[in-house]
Amino acid sequence: MTELYGGIDPRSIPTYSISDAARYLHIPAGTIRSWAVGRHYPITKGSSFFKLLIPIRNLKPRLLSFTNLITV
Repeated sequence: MTELYGGIDPRSIPTYSISDAARYLHIPAGTIRSWAVGRHYPITKGSSFFKLLIPIRNLKPRLLSFTNLITV
């Protein structure tokens, strides 16, 4: 089956936007964005960074694969 997709497993091809993933999974888009991209947040002495939990292949455009969705 991977021959059709240039040797790539079709489940690993980035296809879903963050807003699509949020709608399909019933999770706020901000939560999925934080998980997939990371996020700066304020602390007492400046800010800190929430490291991403879901590695995505491309940051622009930010698309998630089917595999990313099922690991949420």
